Parts: sequence; C-alpha cells; structure tokens
Amino acid sequence: MNPRFQSPPPAGPESDASTTEVAASEPDLLRKELAEQRDLNLRLAADFENFKRRSRQETESRAAAQKESFMRAGLTTGPSGGQ
Repeated sequence: MNPRFQSPPPAGPESDASTTEVAASEPDLLRKELAEQRDLNLRLAADFENFKRRSRQETESRAAAQKESFMRAGLTTGPSGGQ
C-alpha cells in the first residue's frame, strides 16, 4: 500500500486517552499561565510603588536642600535694609 494513501489509525481507547490527556493538561497550562501573569502583575505593581516612594523621597530631599541653601544664604548676607 502506498504510504501517502494510508488511512488514519482507528479511533480507539488509545486515541481517546491522548485526547483526554491533552484536554486535562490544557486547564493546568492555563492555570500556570494565569499564575505567571498574576506574579508579573504583582511585581510590576511593587516596582511602581517603589518608584513612587523613591520619587517622593527625592523630591522631599531636594526641597529640604533648597530650603537649607536659602537659609544659609540669608544668614551669610545678613539682614538687608537701610540701617
């Protein structure tokens, strides 16, 4: 018989088992993918929170340094006025 024209294997318990195995593993794969996406989402949220915290700290530090610089400049020049 020509190999190009062979009929497919008969459907039997073996083919049903492989179909069931594929169908059973699909929910497992989806659960795994969902868990990976949740993990990625949590990591991104944590990274963003850390970014916001660092930005706030840098802004506060910059503002404190500017206030200190302004106060030092005022102390070194002394009071200005017509005296």
